[in-house]
Amino acid sequence: MVVDYSRFDALSDSDDDDDDDSKNPRSGGSRGVGVGPSSSSRAPPHDHPVIIDPSNPPAFSVEIGYQYLAMASREKPTGSVEEAQLSHLLSQKLMQRNSEKTGDIPEAARLAKACIRISHALSEKGMQARGYLDLAQALYLLDDPSSTEEAIKHFTTARRFFEKSNEYLQDATTVAMGLGRCYQDLGYLAKADKEFTRAKKLAETDQDDKNVKNAKDALKEVRMAMAEAHSAARQDGMPDYDRFVRGVDNENDGDNDDDVDGVTTTTTSSARAVGPAEEQRRAFLSQFEQMSQAELERMMERMKPNSSYTKARRSAEAMVAKLRAEGRDAEAEELIAMLEEDDDTDDDDDDDVDAAEILLVMRNEPDGVRGMVGGKYLEELMKRAVKRVFGSDAPTVRTVDPGELTVKEQGRLFRAARLVVAPHGAALANLMFAARGATFMVMPLADDDGLAAQNQVYTHLAASLGVNMLLFPSLGTDFFGKFKVTKEGVKPLIIRLMRVLQGWRESAESCEA
Repeated sequence: MVVDYSRFDALSDSDDDDDDDSKNPRSGGSRGVGVGPSSSSRAPPHDHPVIIDPSNPPAFSVEIGYQYLAMASREKPTGSVEEAQLSHLLSQKLMQRNSEKTGDIPEAARLAKACIRISHALSEKGMQARGYLDLAQALYLLDDPSSTEEAIKHFTTARRFFEKSNEYLQDATTVAMGLGRCYQDLGYLAKADKEFTRAKKLAETDQDDKNVKNAKDALKEVRMAMAEAHSAARQDGMPDYDRFVRGVDNENDGDNDDDVDGVTTTTTSSARAVGPAEEQRRAFLSQFEQMSQAELERMMERMKPNSSYTKARRSAEAMVAKLRAEGRDAEAEELIAMLEEDDDTDDDDDDDVDAAEILLVMRNEPDGVRGMVGGKYLEELMKRAVKRVFGSDAPTVRTVDPGELTVKEQGRLFRAARLVVAPHGAALANLMFAARGATFMVMPLADDDGLAAQNQVYTHLAASLGVNMLLFPSLGTDFFGKFKVTKEGVKPLIIRLMRVLQGWRESAESCEA
């Protein structure tokens, strides 16, 4: 018998009363909209009938749903709108009863994928978006980090459709809440805050008081977590390293990532005109124009080259690089010795500078450009990483400000160092003194289009001298900005640092054997 599919509008709302969602900590019952099944799970009205029996079906249970699905599949084996919608409803139903049944969530994910596949073949974009939403919710309910990261991708795909029109405000709210929960579970508290704020605004536009309350509760929860993370990060002035390596979010100075969706987007030329680098450049120029003559004179005085970088010394340093590139290391060493002997600016005792195998280079100029924000945080992480690899025999980590040292002192420090962590700047010219095989980990210059061309000045020099140079774009900045050390940005550097240190230790153990 032919029955109008709009009957399922009522069926999809007649959930089993004995399903207790509150038993599942990740279900929609206790975690709010966007985590468990979608609050807008009823199928939209349409004109496609489905062959079912009887004409007055009982409540839409999972068992009856599978019967309808089998009938729809037999009616049209190549796939139909009815089959896609039934897959969607069954996926929702399985997620609702997840607290009592094992294997429901993987099956819900399978049905969601079937809904996506069939809807795509039929060009039913609305139903396809609901399939992606179902799949994202099911992956989130699997409760493991890799599945949660995958869920973020599918939530984002569903968002592209639901936020096109106010017709889907409830679904868009569900997506925002789901993304917020995913980010919260992964420790990205700033992103979670943005998504919950987005969900609240969507729910207010939809005049959905229940979802507004859910979003407000979620915002309160995540902001309390952010406050706790800030407190932990500032205890004794440093974050706990074990919290960092576990991926606990330590926000730095309210530095929020603007990437709400967790995906990289290509900007247009008009967008680049007002990008972060352009905004910082304009702010710098505005500040420059407002300076008094006295302030300008003081600024120019600070920028004047000191005796370390006179024309003659630059020529000599260039010759050192050329000699090393040609393999004439002995002659290069002689020239370096002459530079040190002729350094009239060094009135200090030679023993005043303590060499170290690992250097962290920072510029301490509060009013200058390209300074480092969070340098103490980075220093502590480096020391903890070194201690973690070497234990009590850990090599020394020394933090230096090249502006406070003479060329002779800088040369000696860089020659003794096996590993240098530094931002892009004039101090990196000291890599010409570095030993062959040394490693430089650099925070590069970057702009709105990616890495800036100025980085090649040092990468080419390092290649010619046999020095390993690694760039970490996640810590980069533009010419007028500051290098900000954040938890997410510094993670690649710390991981690579520990790998380099592990290589040192294994090499030493091999030599001893």
